[in-house]
Amino acid sequence: MVGDIRVSVEFMGPFEFDFGTAGMEITLRAPATIATLLDALAEGWPGGRELRRSLGDATSARRRYCLVSVDYVAVAPEAVLDAPLRDGARVCFAMPMVGG
Repeated sequence: MVGDIRVSVEFMGPFEFDFGTAGMEITLRAPATIATLLDALAEGWPGGRELRRSLGDATSARRRYCLVSVDYVAVAPEAVLDAPLRDGARVCFAMPMVGG
């Protein structure tokens, strides 16, 4: 599929502070993956650059404790960057070890 897709992004815990918002909608070029989303976020927010770096680093503590879900289904850490996104997808970045 070629064209644009809209993705809803939700930030929980420390990610909300990193991005200064609890969520946003973003337009991506299809086909898109979590890596594509992170690249787009890295262009506009310093938090996006750090998140992209840490999720791509297998030794990163943030990657180990970051839960990424697509349409409410958790994505395995080793597969997160390649997880496909569809038009209307809901992506959530959370730290389940956070209280609150």
